[in-house]
Amino acid sequence: MRCAARLRALAMASCSTGPRLLSCSTPGARNPTRRENRAVHALSRLMLHGGIGSIQCSWVKLGDDLCRDVLAGGVNDLGVTLMEETVSRMAGSENGSFKTISQLADMVAPIGRQLRQRTTTYGQPSAQRLAAASASDGVCASVRGLPGRPLPLISLPSAGF
Repeated sequence: MRCAARLRALAMASCSTGPRLLSCSTPGARNPTRRENRAVHALSRLMLHGGIGSIQCSWVKLGDDLCRDVLAGGVNDLGVTLMEETVSRMAGSENGSFKTISQLADMVAPIGRQLRQRTTTYGQPSAQRLAAASASDGVCASVRGLPGRPLPLISLPSAGF
């Protein structure tokens, strides 16, 4: 399995150089199955133990159900909680482009997990930052759109490839 070799190399590198990002995608390859996604995330937890503390999943790429599965099997970080995520959507993902804090909490509640906001460097946000996120439910009004009027999808002209 190609990902196992990448995980092994990552585990060895993280011991001396600190955390790294992991990508098991191969250009031109088919999308991984649900079982393969679960296996890679669980294997990551086992092989990177002690070297990398946070194993992240992406709800944009995996969807709510598969995120719940991998959160129950080794993942401890629900990633891609940016104000808006359009790169994956433009690449074909159909799981949305943003979620509110309430929607993320609802996603993980069935498996007994609680959300904890963190900084980019995995630190604790200031009380002011937590209050601002809570007041907006994590998504500013311009991203949410108006009730009954979702933001339009923009189609870009083909670049000829």
